[in-house]
Amino acid sequence: MCMVVPPWAAEELALEDDEERGVPVHSKPASEHPEWKWVVMDETWMIMTEWHRRASYCDPDNFDMHIYNDWFAWGLSELHENLVSRLEMAITVHG
Repeated sequence: MCMVVPPWAAEELALEDDEERGVPVHSKPASEHPEWKWVVMDETWMIMTEWHRRASYCDPDNFDMHIYNDWFAWGLSELHENLVSRLEMAITVHG
């Protein structure tokens, strides 16, 4: 699947408009756009968006909560632990 140019690359390449960043080809099959180098596997994209959503739940600012600042970092640490655990289980099962 094609994806938009990542923000770090868009800055390096000085891409400013949506067409240059690849918005029109976003989520299109990579086989239809062989010249586009920013591609990702569908399953990888789904995992990334799922865990990005989960990370947003860890940020107290998203819920207008004013609590201890480290809660966000602790939540992200737990997410990383869970993701690595799932990766380890997948490798063990399929390895």
